[in-house]
Amino acid sequence: HKVRLSLVPDQNLSQRRKQAEQDRLANIKQALSDQEKQAIVNQANDLKIRQEKVDDVDLLPKVTLSDVPKKENDVGSTKSDVNGQELTEFEAGTNGLIYQQAVFEMPALSEDQTRLVPLYSSVVTELGAGEETYLDMQRKQTEVSGGLSAYASIRGSVTDKQKTRNLITFSSKALNRNHADMSALMKKTISEARFDEHDRLKELVAQIKNSNEQGETLRSYIVDGVTSSIKSRA
Repeated sequence: HKVRLSLVPDQNLSQRRKQAEQDRLANIKQALSDQEKQAIVNQANDLKIRQEKVDDVDLLPKVTLSDVPKKENDVGSTKSDVNGQELTEFEAGTNGLIYQQAVFEMPALSEDQTRLVPLYSSVVTELGAGEETYLDMQRKQTEVSGGLSAYASIRGSVTDKQKTRNLITFSSKALNRNHADMSALMKKTISEARFDEHDRLKELVAQIKNSNEQGETLRSYIVDGVTSSIKSRA
């Protein structure tokens, strides 16, 4: 069996709907008593008065200096040594979530190596690690954490503003019960990332390239639009 369904636009549909609504309202009005009509008029007048009335702003609650605590809340921290590495923990209400960062100071890098840092931080958490493929690692990230990311940053010295440190940070979060598994996953990603997955690397680089090109296109549209707007006003 074969069915052919053809849809033809109705040029008078909007007008018919408008007329039907007018007829419906006219029937309602005709069925109203004089008292009901007057009640509607009174309600409309009351609403107009209420909408035009200026509210007393003094009735609204205000935040004053007395509501601001004089001292900042000190978030307590504890430091410990784990396998020769300093671990700093902060206690705060996070609704049962653990937020964890592993921060490493980068060694002196050549100019070519420095150019590769953004690429490294973008792909390192998207690769396999050890004997695991990137698909295995992505599955584990989903199972035990809210994702794993890496980024590079530059921080100034607390004691000398002329000194800076180049850092690479790995960040993740997980439920309390998955903390140990998340930490193991982060450690494996940091120490055993597989850069021999060449097809995966090509795929990630292509994604980054495509994203950058789309960003450039969008920025050019924005610049052209602003430029045209300025010229039209000039």
